[in-house]
Amino acid sequence: YLTIDVGGTAVKYALMNEEAEIAEKGEVATPHDSQEEFINLVVGLYQKYQDRVEGIAMSAPGRIDASRGYFYTSGALGYLDHTDFAALLADKVKVPFRLENDAKSAAFAELWKGSMQGVANGTVITLGTGIGGAIIINGKLYRGSTFAAGEYSPISTRLDLPFDTKYMWANQNSVGSLIRKYAELSGQDASQLNGRILFERANHGDQQALDALQWYCQGLATG
Repeated sequence: YLTIDVGGTAVKYALMNEEAEIAEKGEVATPHDSQEEFINLVVGLYQKYQDRVEGIAMSAPGRIDASRGYFYTSGALGYLDHTDFAALLADKVKVPFRLENDAKSAAFAELWKGSMQGVANGTVITLGTGIGGAIIINGKLYRGSTFAAGEYSPISTRLDLPFDTKYMWANQNSVGSLIRKYAELSGQDASQLNGRILFERANHGDQQALDALQWYCQGLATG
């Protein structure tokens, strides 16, 4: 199977068997210019491996109807809002295609082979360009009536300013906010930093990276 995980920064992909064993993997930058560019990326990955795959599974941010492969919203990728994505791929991809919200995909993976095995009630929180989530009740994914259950990004962190997007949890505790805090503390250019650089430096005892991480975790715990 070709598995594709769409993030705000990168599209990660892997060839995987039914036991989730990875044969090959890679990543490319997420297109931000147009829907056509994004479709071409997905079709290109399929064409690269089409002689080897029996199906495609894709996870992406946003409010998604997984039964239809339909994006109501798509997080940072606004060009996919209100898009019947599975239908757009139908004449370009000749194997079964399935689309699911990224955090809900993470929850399925944790229930299947991860730290939620045997857990009846819980939640998964994914930290990236935004804050995704999934809610498990009685061992099953709860989607909510509008497929938005567990979408933590828009929760306000200020009760007195509930509609000010500056105080959305996603803006307060995205990976971007962590990078900006580290840049502020260290006097560096945030555009030259990313999460991998910060964690590598934190693991080597960089005090400013550790301070930024402490600040970030305090916000997560408060949320």
